[in-house]
Amino acid sequence: HCTKDAAAWESLFSERRQMFEELLAIERGNNEAATGKGSKDNPVEY
Repeated sequence: HCTKDAAAWESLFSERRQMFEELLAIERGNNEAATGKGSKDNPVEY
């Protein structure tokens, strides 16, 4: 089921995904520390 081509593709995919995530973090301003904050600290009241 797992061919040599599939094994090589998985490695390439993992590398490209990691590169994409790094570039996305740069584009977002690398603001991972603030992700998820706000709604718990200051909930919206109806």
